[in-house]
Amino acid sequence: MNDTSPTEQTVWKQTFQRHAYCYLEPSASSIDLLDIALGLSRTNRFNGHTTRPLSVAEHSLGVASMVYDRSRNPSLTLGALLHDAAEAYVSDLPAPLKKLLGERYRKVESAARVASCEHFNVHEADLVDDVVRQADMDALITERDVLMSGPVKEWGVPGEFNESYADQLKKSAQYNHDYWLKAWLDEVAKYGLTQG
Repeated sequence: MNDTSPTEQTVWKQTFQRHAYCYLEPSASSIDLLDIALGLSRTNRFNGHTTRPLSVAEHSLGVASMVYDRSRNPSLTLGALLHDAAEAYVSDLPAPLKKLLGERYRKVESAARVASCEHFNVHEADLVDDVVRQADMDALITERDVLMSGPVKEWGVPGEFNESYADQLKKSAQYNHDYWLKAWLDEVAKYGLTQG
């Protein structure tokens, strides 16, 4: 009987920039800044169940803004901009679904995060620092309350509503995915990451 289990060579996808991205063992050379910007700007949070499209790129910019306001730390701010970069390759799944899928999904997502950090020479710890995690949770609660009209059940998330981010969300409804692509690229360029 032949072994038909997936291998790193058989479980891959082609990216916009024509890289062969292997899900199980991605190489740093398959990571591309424009692929990430496209993926994040064209992927909607909450599977699109919001009153308007909310891209992962817009979310990442909001998290980065909170992290900068709280820490004034450039490394953590860049970490916040890149904290969901893996989702450009493995998609943004709702947290309850990620939990349901378990260790296999976490392994694939972690491999994407590690490859991205290696490619950009960024410390993975900056993407998962407590300041970044708290800002991510605060963004989640704020997005839920502004763009989903609040919870229908308790979410059990240790986040707090952020008034400044809420104002941003309300003011940015007219911007499309291309706007967020450029805004995200412009912001990461401030920290030395450019398409080269």
